Amino acid sequence: MKKFILISLSIVSCFTSQAQSTDSLKRKWKISEATLLLGSTRGGIAQLSMEDYQQIVPESLILKDAIVPASGSQKQHGFGNTTGASSINVGLTPKSGVGILRLGFLYQGRGATSYYWHETSQTGLFDTLTSSATGETFLIDSTRSETYFADTRMEHVGLDVSMVFNTHYQRLNFFGGFGISGSASLNSKTVVSHVAMTEFEQDYATYTLQQNNVVETEIFKHKSTFQGQLYIPMGIDLTLGKKRPIFAHSALHLEFRPTLRFQQLTNSNVQTSVVSSSFLGLKYRL
Repeated sequence: MKKFILISLSIVSCFTSQAQSTDSLKRKWKISEATLLLGSTRGGIAQLSMEDYQQIVPESLILKDAIVPASGSQKQHGFGNTTGASSINVGLTPKSGVGILRLGFLYQGRGATSYYWHETSQTGLFDTLTSSATGETFLIDSTRSETYFADTRMEHVGLDVSMVFNTHYQRLNFFGGFGISGSASLNSKTVVSHVAMTEFEQDYATYTLQQNNVVETEIFKHKSTFQGQLYIPMGIDLTLGKKRPIFAHSALHLEFRPTLRFQQLTNSNVQTSVVSSSFLGLKYRL
C-alpha cells in the first residue's frame, strides 16, 4: 500500500506538471483539485458451474475426472467478498462550463472474482458383522462425502474518468455524477480442490470405525483480462478549516460508488455484476 501511495503521488505530480505546461489545456481547462482515496469494494462474485470452470481451466485433471452424483444430499455454497480499493485523481474544471472532470488511477486489491462449490453426501450399507456369541447381526454403514471447489482471484489496475457536480457551500458540500473505468487484471490465478471423505460406522455406535480422506489441489495462473465499470459517484466533502489556507483548501472526502461491472474471465464469457465501493480520503483544492 505504501508503494501504491508513492506511485500515485508521483502520477499526480506528473499529471499536474504536464497539464500546467500545456498551453492548449490552460485555455480550456484549469486544474482545480487532487484527491487521494482509500476504501473497499463489496460484491462482484460470479457463481459459476463446473462446466464453466472446465472451460476456464481445461487442463485441470480434477475437474476433468469429476463425478457429481445425481442422488444424495447436495449443497451449493456462497460467500461474500470485500477487497481493498484505492484511487487517486486530478480534477479539471472547464473555464466555460460547470462540473469537474476527474482523471485518475484506480487499483483494486486481490479478491474472489468467481467460484464453484459443490458438496455431495451419500450413505449406504457397506458390510455386516455377526456376533459369534449371540448370533446377532450388526450393520456397518458407509458415508461418502465429496467436495469440489474452484476459486479465481486477481488484482486490477486501470484508469478512471468521471464527471461530478458539486454544491458550493462554505464548509459542507455534496456531489454526484457519473463515471467509467477500465482496468487490466494482475496476478490472476485459479485454485481447484477436491476433498473425498469416507466414514464407516456401526448402527449401534456413535463413533467412527474408520475414516479415509483424499485431498487434491491444483493451481493455475492466467493471462491478463479486462474489466470495465459504469458507476455513479456520490458523497460529501467537509472543509477542514477557514482561517489557515492549507485547511481552507483541504477537505475530508467521503465517496460511495454503486457500480455495474463487466468482467472478463479466461476462456469464458463476460460476467456482469452489481458491486459497491466506499472511499474515504483527502481532497486538496488548488
